[in-house]
Amino acid sequence: MSSNKKPARRLGRGLASLMTNPAEVPAEQVSPVATEKTAAGDYTAAHGSVPGIQELTIQRIQANRYQPRQEFDDSSLRELADSLLAAGMVQPVVVRINPDDPDKYELIAGERRWRAAALAGLKTIPAIIRNASDQQSAELALIENLQREDLNPMERADGLQRMLEKFQLSQSDLATRVGMGRPTVANLLRLNQLPEDVKNLIRNNKLTLGHGKLLLSITNNKQCSQIAAACAAGEWSVRKLREQIDRLEKNESAAPVVETKSAHISDLEKQLAASLGTKVVLREGRKKGTGKIVIEFYDLDQFDGLLEQLGVTVS
Repeated sequence: MSSNKKPARRLGRGLASLMTNPAEVPAEQVSPVATEKTAAGDYTAAHGSVPGIQELTIQRIQANRYQPRQEFDDSSLRELADSLLAAGMVQPVVVRINPDDPDKYELIAGERRWRAAALAGLKTIPAIIRNASDQQSAELALIENLQREDLNPMERADGLQRMLEKFQLSQSDLATRVGMGRPTVANLLRLNQLPEDVKNLIRNNKLTLGHGKLLLSITNNKQCSQIAAACAAGEWSVRKLREQIDRLEKNESAAPVVETKSAHISDLEKQLAASLGTKVVLREGRKKGTGKIVIEFYDLDQFDGLLEQLGVTVS
C-alpha cells in the first residue's frame, strides 16, 4: 500500500556532508592522565577507532564567529555536562582550522557540546576536522540549529541577516542554501525592521514569531514598543494582540472617511495576511461585489516572493 505522506523538508545540505571527507590534519598527540577525564576517550571506548575522528584539546577550540545562537541556557548546559560525565560524548563536534590562527580550531557544529564539556572539566573531545570556507561555516552553523529547532525567531532572523549581508546573497539564494521556504525567510528577515526593544522581547522568548509579524503592521515605533511591552507583560495571545491592534487602528484614524468593515472582511484580511506573510487590505467598491486587494511588500526580494506565491511569472 503506497503512502501519500510527503517526506520532511530537508534543511539545506544538512550536516551529513560534514561527517565525510575530513581535512588532512595530523591527529593531536594527547597523553591520557588518569586524573583527567576525556570525552574523546569515552567516544573511542564506545565506538572504537573511527576514521576521521580525532582528539582535540578543548582549549584549542574556539566558538564559531557566525554562531546564530545568542543565548545558552545555564541549566541545560549543566544537564548536558552531567550527561557527558556519566555517559561520555556520543557525537563528535565538527571544526575547521581557524583562518586567523592556524594553531587553533573554530567550531562549525556542536558548540553546546563543547561548552558543556568544558563545564564538566573534560580535557579533550572527539572532533571531525573539515575544510570549510567562512560561508560554509556560517551556513552549517545556522542549519545545525535550525535542524534542532531551538533557535528563537529573532536569532533565526539575525543569523539570516548576517549571511545575507556578509555573503551578498539574494533572499532566494539564501532560502535555497539553508533549505527554508522563501516566504519563511522573507518573514523572518522582516523582524529586523522592528524596534530594538521589541526584538529583544522576541529574543528573550517573551513574544513569538506570530506576535512579531502582527507588530510589523504598526508603523509608529513608539506605539509598536508600547503595544509589544503590554503584550509581553500581559502574556497576550496572538489573537488578543490582533484585537488590540485593530482597536488602535480605529482610534488613530483621522481620515475624512472612516471605513467600517464587516467581521467577514476583517477575517478574510487576516487569513490572506497569514497565507502571504504580509499585510493585506480589502477595500469594497461602491458597486456591490467589487473592490480592491492591497498587498504590502517591504523590499524587492519580498515582492518577488509574493509573485512566486501567486504563481505570477514575469518575463
